[in-house]
Amino acid sequence: MITVVTRAYNAEKYISEALWSVLENLNILKKEMVGEVLVCYDKGSQDNTYSILKRFSSKYPELIHVIEHEHMSASEALFYCLNRAHSTYIFLLDYDDLYPIEHVRKTVSVLSNYSNAFGFTRIYFIDDVTKRLRGTSKIPADPTDILNLLKVNYVGTSSICVQNECLRKILATIEKLPKIIIPYIHEDWLIALLAFKECVPVFIQNSYVFYRIHSRHRSAVQSTDSLRLVYDYSRDLITLLAFARLERNKLSTSEWRAIEQGLLLRFHSIAKSIGKDFSSLSLFTIYYRFIDTIKRLIRDKEN
Repeated sequence: MITVVTRAYNAEKYISEALWSVLENLNILKKEMVGEVLVCYDKGSQDNTYSILKRFSSKYPELIHVIEHEHMSASEALFYCLNRAHSTYIFLLDYDDLYPIEHVRKTVSVLSNYSNAFGFTRIYFIDDVTKRLRGTSKIPADPTDILNLLKVNYVGTSSICVQNECLRKILATIEKLPKIIIPYIHEDWLIALLAFKECVPVFIQNSYVFYRIHSRHRSAVQSTDSLRLVYDYSRDLITLLAFARLERNKLSTSEWRAIEQGLLLRFHSIAKSIGKDFSSLSLFTIYYRFIDTIKRLIRDKEN
């Protein structure tokens, strides 16, 4: 069985297109596998998302199931939803992203050769009106090497398909974290990092997903605002530290060094952002002037 998990919070503009892309995929597989869509609807939504979801679930009651929950962060909502998915294959899809035709079939075809697998694929970008943009996610030469993933996250939420055995391990591990930090992690990055240690990572080469770039996407616009940058870098720090705490007894020396370098680079980036914007903070301003030299030294040590 296949379950596609998606979150819906103020999602009226894109959720219909996302659901249609899933239904087209499940229709291709209907003779081979049972599929469903599990939509976790945030009752804090202030638009017509709920009405759209009810229309879909009324038309396709055997396929689309809506679970309502109180307002919570995106990370909390994802884990809430994943804890209610128990199929053999669990796909993730953000409400504003899309699956191409046969993405689900191609992914299942590859992962069926594995057990305890965590699958992911590359990302192509689309704009607000679903027009394909130039470029794609940058995937390293060895995408399943955790040392590459510790440097930067290249596993997007919508690119993930995880087998049930692997998902249960990930969720059980995340349960050990203090609940207060869950809203501040990069959920897709932490899931991927844990999967690279606890499961069998598999890069799906013959498929892809569409990632929509628009103003509401947290990572859509490269902001120059210092507070926004500090917030984003802080989430990076929390995610890396959460992973280090959860896997501390399983990390190799090279993995500890990669985490250390990642933390240092982000500490320096936070100091740079503060020094650039607040000239009255003289020590940070001096730091800002020398930051590039310091970052080069860190990268030289890494290499």
